[in-house]
Amino acid sequence: MKKYMKKTPEGLKDMLYEECAAKAEIERSITELFTMRGYSRAITPTIEYYDLFDDDMTGIPQEQMYKLMSMTGRIMALRPDMTIPIARLVSTRLKDMPAPIRLYYTENIFKVNINGSGHENEITQSGIELIGAKGFCADLEVLDMAVKVFEKCGITDYTIEMGHAGFFDSLVGGLGVDGEKKESIRKSIESKNYAELSRILSGMEDSPAAEVLKLLPSLYGGAEILDEAERLCAGNEAAMECLDYLRELYVKLTDISSGSSINLDLGMVHRNNYYTGVVFRGYINGYGNTVISGGRYDKLMEKFGRDMPATGFAVENNALISSLIASKGSRLLPKVGAVIYAERGYEAKAVILAGSLADEGCINRLCFSGGEEGAVSCAKELGAQRVYIVAEQVKTVELR
Repeated sequence: MKKYMKKTPEGLKDMLYEECAAKAEIERSITELFTMRGYSRAITPTIEYYDLFDDDMTGIPQEQMYKLMSMTGRIMALRPDMTIPIARLVSTRLKDMPAPIRLYYTENIFKVNINGSGHENEITQSGIELIGAKGFCADLEVLDMAVKVFEKCGITDYTIEMGHAGFFDSLVGGLGVDGEKKESIRKSIESKNYAELSRILSGMEDSPAAEVLKLLPSLYGGAEILDEAERLCAGNEAAMECLDYLRELYVKLTDISSGSSINLDLGMVHRNNYYTGVVFRGYINGYGNTVISGGRYDKLMEKFGRDMPATGFAVENNALISSLIASKGSRLLPKVGAVIYAERGYEAKAVILAGSLADEGCINRLCFSGGEEGAVSCAKELGAQRVYIVAEQVKTVELR
């Protein structure tokens, strides 16, 4: 036997029973939410040309992509992201469709993660893209739908965190640093690495923007952090505009999502050159990884020759699946209502009965051995309430 015949590749796994049932329930709930809010499904190829993702705008390191070669010698990639293929789709097949365009998806993405990182390499993502819509109402719609994802999936202990990519840009833009140093500052803020951030900004003590950037990782909480940020950024008009916009969004989202945990995080600065406005993340309390990630990305579509504003988010369904299994467990599995056993020569009759019961909504199983006693034993094990013994006449055994 070959060494890897019984192994799955690193970062990948099989799914069975409760996991499959939970996956179906999560996807059904999310699909209903997206459909009822006017979004239409889009399906893109699992394999795309590598060129689609090989751009500074995407923020996806090439070493995180699964790459393969086509029959014509072109480099291909298993998609590591869904927003970029949707942008390609909108700029080609939907190039004549008037804005706004509302699309949703539920697909698998593939990213190579470092062994031991705790991340899976194949993840089912669901998400929406609202393309061609700008302004406050569009941002509020997408944020509200992110909250509703948790609620539709039965998650009550969650947190939504909001930030603004423009706030970081308004501060770092006045430092006169190059792109490489800007990215180093961003990464230090994102990881809340105060020591590294202080080291990078050393020598800029006279810059008010540098002093605010040093504090950015700590500007997390409720509306009070906006008051603090406004005090620190007095005189920076661009920064103040971002803070005003965030404040209004925070107030309105809190009003329409009463009881939800909504926080502000001015140190949320993920994906340099990708997000341009409001950014947000969603977490299930007690689960370490990000569950929802999204925001406004008004510059991406121009890369495809169709300059349009856009916003959206992606959901890591695997996290919702784990949460649902933890709360429901075996109750996710369908309950068998009947067991059928066929005496020799009456197998076809039993199969017809199985089909009829299924059409009536009764989940059933055929029992292939053990006679009536074996069928009853099987039914008790499955929790079925009825046994059918199929012969010249059909005998029904009711179980309590």
